[in-house]
Amino acid sequence: MSVTRDMAGNCKTRPKGKQRKTTGEPPDTSDPRSDHELVQRCISGEVAAWEQLYRQYQPPLLSYIHSVLKRNDPDLADELAARVWYALVDHDGELLTRYDPQRGTRLITFIRAIAKDRICRYFRSEKRRRTRETLALAQSGREYTSPEMYADAALSEFLETLTPREREYADEYLLVPAGVGEIPP
Repeated sequence: MSVTRDMAGNCKTRPKGKQRKTTGEPPDTSDPRSDHELVQRCISGEVAAWEQLYRQYQPPLLSYIHSVLKRNDPDLADELAARVWYALVDHDGELLTRYDPQRGTRLITFIRAIAKDRICRYFRSEKRRRTRETLALAQSGREYTSPEMYADAALSEFLETLTPREREYADEYLLVPAGVGEIPP
């Protein structure tokens, strides 16, 4: 029998010689040296190494994100995984240089730590956004139905992010002036 860990880090036993399933299980990366070699190839800019890293670690990353979210939201899990991969490739893989195999950790553990950070950042941001929307509605003194409230608040927040030229385009071509399209009394 050999002892391995599943995607959640739980110990599992498996008879020696039995092949690992290829769907959804993480690769056998218990050797930090092989992880380090892959990381070094990625840092040096080798495209094939990045592809291998993605192929090997995307399924366990998604599984981890799903387990943390505790709800079945594939779109959110994909978005959060994309944020993790972006963090890894941003600035030519600068974040990957922090992976230290001398600590005895596996690369998947390092990637999960990044995922945990991105998940926390996402939910903090969402909480702040909802708070801003609620405060804006309270200050406006207007009462909205729920869909109207969120649509108006989201549009206002979006419009604030536009450049003057983008705002001009939105006002001219995308937004309907008040009163247009309404049925007269």
